[in-house]
Amino acid sequence: MWARSSSDRTSFPSCVLELSDHEIKDWFMPRDFMVSQTLFILGRRFLLHDCDEFTKDYYRLKFGITVFNPVDVKGAPREPLAKDVPPYNGFGSLEDSLQSCLSLVPQPPKKDFIKMLENDHKVLRYAATMESFRPEDKNRRFIIYYRLADDMLTIYEPPVRNAGIIGGKFLERTHATKPGSSVDNPEFYTPADFQIGASIQIFKHRFRITDADEYVLKHLESHARIYPIATINSIREKHARPPTTTEELLTSVPQGDTDPNLWKSQPDGIKTEYQRR
Repeated sequence: MWARSSSDRTSFPSCVLELSDHEIKDWFMPRDFMVSQTLFILGRRFLLHDCDEFTKDYYRLKFGITVFNPVDVKGAPREPLAKDVPPYNGFGSLEDSLQSCLSLVPQPPKKDFIKMLENDHKVLRYAATMESFRPEDKNRRFIIYYRLADDMLTIYEPPVRNAGIIGGKFLERTHATKPGSSVDNPEFYTPADFQIGASIQIFKHRFRITDADEYVLKHLESHARIYPIATINSIREKHARPPTTTEELLTSVPQGDTDPNLWKSQPDGIKTEYQRR
């Protein structure tokens, strides 16, 4: 606030007449700085409410002052102010927008690094069809990728010849909230929601889950305590049937803009039908 320098005892405004050091005869001295005294420095009022032990020893030896009357300036504790988070404005993700409201200098959202290390390159793949009233969208097929490391979704649409729709990436990797969940307390999709035959809505588009690969079943069975038994049984029944055209969809490699990490062999030595050929 103020660099180290001498200060005069008068509060004459410098904007009227700036005095030089030779014209100032009355400076603040150590004896002026007594505990519980009020000083006027540069036109501002300062209350000396206490001092440290070194300063007290100095005043005892120099001026013979032994009584110090510290002033309690803390007062009653204040209640913490409640932070009002403004509504989501639609820019960026929910986590990024929230960080701009919590700090003057926004920080990146905190991530669960233990979860990311344990589930690195673990991806659940589902086959789905679009539910739409438009005739041209009823036969569109998609592959939904669910990343266990960060609970994000990616949707691809395999190209179909003479369909009139360019295949490739339909949805970039992002968190997908369930319909009806609030912005203040969003509820995201989890593997428990992807039951065979279930209808899910992702950003105003409705998809029906038609199939899942073998690694999905293995993952759900190894974590049966946290997933509904109905979801596990629906995938078991699907894999107990003969192969269908949807299983060929899961083993097809999409063309165009794809993520090569999603097509690596699945963990624990499980490979897709495409990789066995």
